Parts: sequence; C-alpha cells; structure tokens
Amino acid sequence: PGYRFQLNNEVNGLTMGAVGAGTTIEYIEVFNNNDDGYEWFGGTVNCENVFLYNNEDDSLDWTEGWQGSIKNLVVVQNEIDADSGIEADNWENGFDNLPRSMPKLYNATFIGNQKLINDPGHGNRFRRGTGCIARNVIVMNFGGRGIRVDDPETYALFGEELQWTNGIVYDNADNFGGDDATAVEDWILGEGTLNRVIDPMLADPLNTL
Repeated sequence: PGYRFQLNNEVNGLTMGAVGAGTTIEYIEVFNNNDDGYEWFGGTVNCENVFLYNNEDDSLDWTEGWQGSIKNLVVVQNEIDADSGIEADNWENGFDNLPRSMPKLYNATFIGNQKLINDPGHGNRFRRGTGCIARNVIVMNFGGRGIRVDDPETYALFGEELQWTNGIVYDNADNFGGDDATAVEDWILGEGTLNRVIDPMLADPLNTL
C-alpha cells in the first residue's frame, strides 16, 4: 500500500475509521508501505501482536478520539524516508474536543534508523491534545526526538490522561523535545515513572538483514 491519490491523501497499511471494540485486529504486519503503518480515525478497536517494518511515514498514527489499545508491538522505521514511530493527535480542528484520543499502549519497541537524513522522524510524538497511557515502551535510535510533545493542550495532560511509565529512551539524536524539552524530560523521568535512559541491550536491533 501507500499509493498517493493526491497530495496528502495516500493509502495506509491498515486504516481504521470508527472501528469498534467488537472487531478483532491481531497478528497483522505492515511491510515496506509508502505511508503510515496503522492509522485510527476515532473508534475503540483494540489491536494486538503487531509488526511494522520499513514504512515510509508514521508507523502508528491516530486522531479523532481513538480510545482503544495496542499491545505487543515492534516498529522498525525506514532508513531513508520516514516520519515518526507514533504521530498522535486528538482532533486537528479542536485540540480539546471530546471524545479525546486516549489509547492504551503496552509492551512496545520502537527502533529508529534515520540518523543520517536531513528530516528525521521522532520516536513517540504526542500533539494536538492527545492522551495516551503507555507502559513498557522502548524508544531508541531516532534521528529526531525520542519523546516529543507539542501544544499546550497536550502538556496539560501530563500525569493524568497522558502517561508514559516503565519505559526506556536511548540513543536518539535528542531523547526529549517539543515546545518545552525540559518539561518533557521532567515528565518522563519524574519520580515514580520508573523510566530510564539506558541501553535496553536488544540483540542487534539495527541489523536489517
């Protein structure tokens, strides 16, 4: 997939528009896609056991109030032309609109591979008032920010509707960034989060063979 019908209108690997929790999405790989891996437009669908490899835009992209979950995920970003591991929005035309995007993300590994390109992507990018409950996440080797947060409406959710705990951020060009990189670092490394900046000691994660 990835065919471009017109500017900014391409085919994602898997697009979910208002899909409900009664639908089962499991064991689906998206490989060498020219656009996003998975994208959610609202809904409550839960996804499990996902592998997203070498996709050229964002691996995960959500907006318009998605409130499902994704568990057991591995992302390996494209080396040459890619955006972010996660690009997460609430609503583009109303950052505090309800229902708020607030999925749960459990047991995920994001491996970037873009340090030599001019416009590298970010590991996890939260913006436009999105929430997210993230547990047990590794973000490493992205050419941009490991964790990036944009927009005041998103910062206002720190610690409540936006949580990132028991995770590892390692060896990104900058581990933290956004409108206020210091606030992002304080949020991620704050007392009780159990997050660390440390080598996760994965076995040869950048070997694309």
